[in-house]
Amino acid sequence: MDVQKRENDLVLGTFGRGFYILDDYSPLRKLTKESLEADAKIFPIKQALAYVESNPLGLRGVGSQGASMYAAPNPEFGATFTYLTKEKPKSAKEERQEKEKKAKEEGLDIDYPTYEAFVAEDNYEAAYLLFVVKDAAGTEVRKLKKPSSKGIQRVTWNLRYPPTTPIRTDEPKVGRYSNPNEGPLAIPGPYTVELWQADNGVLTQLVEPTAFEVIPLENSSLDRQTQANIAFKKQVQELRRKMQGSDNEHKELDVRLKHIKAA
Repeated sequence: MDVQKRENDLVLGTFGRGFYILDDYSPLRKLTKESLEADAKIFPIKQALAYVESNPLGLRGVGSQGASMYAAPNPEFGATFTYLTKEKPKSAKEERQEKEKKAKEEGLDIDYPTYEAFVAEDNYEAAYLLFVVKDAAGTEVRKLKKPSSKGIQRVTWNLRYPPTTPIRTDEPKVGRYSNPNEGPLAIPGPYTVELWQADNGVLTQLVEPTAFEVIPLENSSLDRQTQANIAFKKQVQELRRKMQGSDNEHKELDVRLKHIKAA
């Protein structure tokens, strides 16, 4: 067992010639009785390195090398938020079932739910956690959703802006030869992240803005050409958004016109 001090990774070796790596265990050092009693907490965030990931074998992972080549996945790219939530909200159905279980144990009568109660249970919106990332100017950069949970968890922002394409409820699965639909890389600099919880459509802030920093690999500074490239990418993204919106509007009008002519 050893500690990789630069990255705060815990490395464990076994007699079977295998090994395990716990990436960045530094949040455990900040774990106190007070933090365990808090409703929610975001632990200090490690500096995030900004760079463009490479695929030396042509594709992600081991490429086309087959099962004869072993390579463990790298830690997720981006800014990793380690957070703690004390409780997970209970749905109306879960609360009803708990009351019924308690009444059964105590030998009491169990009331049959009303029609309105069943409708409320069916319409209940599942709870989730919402991470809101903002830049130094307070402008919202990205939102990340995670299912509501209890205990210590992690979520990683990949340092990219959201895509400008229309929102889809059936986002296609990323395949071997495809890439996820993402926006351009965010500019290195100071950022903050807030933690909110949505329960049945009601948003409640759990953690105030927590600061972190995104730095370029090798700590290089952004020259004017790089800044111009980033600005150009944003312009292209905005143009793409407007073109897709116009195209969708044209398709909808075309369908309406066909129905009008048919009438």
